[in-house]
Amino acid sequence: MFDCANLMQDNRDPITKFVEDKAKPAGLWLDNPMQAPEYLQFVPANNTSALLSGLSIKGPLLPAFPLEECPTQIDAKYLKLDVGSQNVQLADALDYTLDTVWSLETDPMGKSLIYTKQVMKDSKSGNETSKVWYLASADDHKLYVREMPPSGGADEYKEALPNVQWQVDLQEPPKMDDKKNEEKSVLSAKATIRKNSNHLVRTVELPDLKPTLGLCLFNLNDWRKEALQWELGNLSTPIRLPKPMPFFLWELALEPLGPSSFNFSHHQWVLNEKSTVGVAFPHAGNLLMTFRQSQNERIYPRFDNISSDGLKWSIEPALDANYFELVTGSSTDAGVVKQKENVTPAIMPQKAYTVTCTLMVNGQAKGSSSAKITIEVARSDGGTSS
Repeated sequence: MFDCANLMQDNRDPITKFVEDKAKPAGLWLDNPMQAPEYLQFVPANNTSALLSGLSIKGPLLPAFPLEECPTQIDAKYLKLDVGSQNVQLADALDYTLDTVWSLETDPMGKSLIYTKQVMKDSKSGNETSKVWYLASADDHKLYVREMPPSGGADEYKEALPNVQWQVDLQEPPKMDDKKNEEKSVLSAKATIRKNSNHLVRTVELPDLKPTLGLCLFNLNDWRKEALQWELGNLSTPIRLPKPMPFFLWELALEPLGPSSFNFSHHQWVLNEKSTVGVAFPHAGNLLMTFRQSQNERIYPRFDNISSDGLKWSIEPALDANYFELVTGSSTDAGVVKQKENVTPAIMPQKAYTVTCTLMVNGQAKGSSSAKITIEVARSDGGTSS
């Protein structure tokens, strides 16, 4: 509650008073907010961490009107894509897939697109199609996700664009990594997400924090004005604000993407004791073929969906280390199964292996995917390798 004696001598308008007395001390106000995309950039993979390639959006974190008598936080949740309902859900946990890891793209005017992708496979044909889903708002200020018309259809695209454009402003200095001798990277930042004066919020009833409207857009300034006017006229009554309390402020954190389903460029890899490399020239009426022993060949993993670099790779059973190796670590070749350089493998019957890649976050496995391959080294004369 406001102090009556001080209130009589205070000539500030209610909004200025709220900003100076409550919003700034609570860390809810930044005089010169920076655009989030100026800070949030990819963080490369290294030997212990996967590439941080997308953003989780978690919140909301703070009430629009801090009151000593009321709770100042609710359970923060993650924005999650729900393609089935073309809606945005709230998830308790991050799943490190494109359902909860989003992309952020901003134009020179400071308008941001928040989007993610969904890859779907036809159960009959096996063909894959990918769709990009954009976070959007409707005329009733409710949230949903939508596709965008092709940019070639200029009028239709231009008409749809305002529905998917956002302003994302940092509200406090971002959290940096703890590198000591390297250039530091931003790991997360707290920001508002808005469309002009309408902020992305989640509303709850006080004092029991029961969710009401869920995710929606809310004009915080109008709500604060009404709340201030109500409080000024109800100094002696219990706090029962005239509308549900909107919570705002979101944490945008750089996250890795866990592995999607994948297979190899050759899931049945057959090497020959000698391999034909081409036809050299006609010789005495016959084609002269040149041969070489199989060396330096490899097979590559191919993911169905985007995955971060720097995943942990393993293979069971172990490869014959004299002839083959699985590339691990954070290099762009990670996951490749290859011959040892300049070494010709011995004849080997077909053998089955399972290759697994795992996303590790702070030493904990957060998702994995596996693919099966077979490797065989056959005789060049067509005989069996057994």
